[in-house]
Amino acid sequence: TTTFTIDGETARDFDDAVSLQRLDNGNLLLGVHIADVSHYVHPESELDREARLRSNSVYFLDRVIPMLPHQLSNEICSLNPEVDRLTMSALMELTPGGEMRSHRIVPSVIRSRARLTYTVANRLISETDGGDVEDFEHFRGTLREMADLAMTLRGNRMDGGSMDFDLPEAEMIFDVEGGLQSIIRAERNVAHQLIEEFMLLANKAVAAHITTRGFPSIFRTHEKPDPEKLEEFASFAGAMGYDIRGVERGSSIVLQRILKQAVDKPEELIINNLLLRSMKQARYTVDNIGHFALAFDCYTHFTSPIRRYPDLLVHRILKLLHDGVKV
Repeated sequence: TTTFTIDGETARDFDDAVSLQRLDNGNLLLGVHIADVSHYVHPESELDREARLRSNSVYFLDRVIPMLPHQLSNEICSLNPEVDRLTMSALMELTPGGEMRSHRIVPSVIRSRARLTYTVANRLISETDGGDVEDFEHFRGTLREMADLAMTLRGNRMDGGSMDFDLPEAEMIFDVEGGLQSIIRAERNVAHQLIEEFMLLANKAVAAHITTRGFPSIFRTHEKPDPEKLEEFASFAGAMGYDIRGVERGSSIVLQRILKQAVDKPEELIINNLLLRSMKQARYTVDNIGHFALAFDCYTHFTSPIRRYPDLLVHRILKLLHDGVKV
């Protein structure tokens, strides 16, 4: 099975790699392979205490303060191409319609065959020439199959009430001397969506894997919006002619309907911003109360242990489960 990473042009630490295999029964085996940081960062070690103190990597416009030392984050833990790396793999069997039939979360060793950028991956998927596309031509078929699966997963997620805020992000362009050259709107193409959907699915599968075994864990949770803030948003949206029926129930499907109504309208950015401000902040809890905006009953963070300490904790829990430790 061909395995590779897809990241931004300036990325230096590669947490995740992906693979896809068509099974004899017609289903798809999606692999999301995450750097096994827990193998190197042991509980209560000097590395662990410093990582816990930092909590996450901090990204600035032109530099990063990493959670882990460079030798780990950019080298031995990073899923660089053509070298063996320790990983935790979420192996998920999916029907062509995106329904998960089974999953396994296992320690693994992978060798990434390439380091793709979002730009190159998007060109391969959309059959656009340019850049270094010819060097990765043999990945085109797999990427297009991945893109089809990702759009199916996204459709299923939207049907379930998951909300997707379309808010532009700025990208700063610097010259060779570090001076600000320009500010542009960051591109978000199908390759970004592909990785986003696969990571969401892996996080969801890991959360289910832990909870169905009755093991304590931490969850990424998001509570329902405050009714008063929702009322204020509904008042504004209603005055602009939007269908706000059912907003008072605080249903993600109803709020998603309003976001869909705003697509490509002059006030789309305003509607997205106002609804986002009506939401509570997502947080980490030991009580599983679900994730409102994603419309997931159970969700955690597993996919970025190089740069997020909670993901490292989840990896340690997975190791305990794999070793047969009981509560």
